[in-house]
Amino acid sequence: MDGPNVFTLLGIFVGLFFGNRLRLGSEAAGRRRNFRNCISCIMEEMRGVEEQELQRFYLASITKVTAESTNIREDIHWWNRHRFDVSWRAYCDTATKDFSKTDEWTACLAKTPGLEFDYRLVRDELLREIKLITKYAT
Repeated sequence: MDGPNVFTLLGIFVGLFFGNRLRLGSEAAGRRRNFRNCISCIMEEMRGVEEQELQRFYLASITKVTAESTNIREDIHWWNRHRFDVSWRAYCDTATKDFSKTDEWTACLAKTPGLEFDYRLVRDELLREIKLITKYAT
């Protein structure tokens, strides 16, 4: 085997290696894009949900967001993975923070006429958390 043949074989192996890496990178980018599209659909649906149905919609969305997030987690770049996990958990934990007060508010509303539970604040918080998930899904 002479010099040019060795370099030809080496070039073929290097080309195959980098070609495979590029293919895997583009597949991961496609999965991340599909994830962001799915989350964007959830955000749009959440904007259209009536106030009385917000809690039910949110609780149903947790399972969908969790399933999609676990599928995409390995495709998230390592420098964004921790932030992605934190924002994902924050979205899932919003139920215990905000909606746990619903029973307290219901009791308070019965006693105080004219006082209303502000679902817009809860919706804004949920949308803020879910936007962070899509921001770090790169």
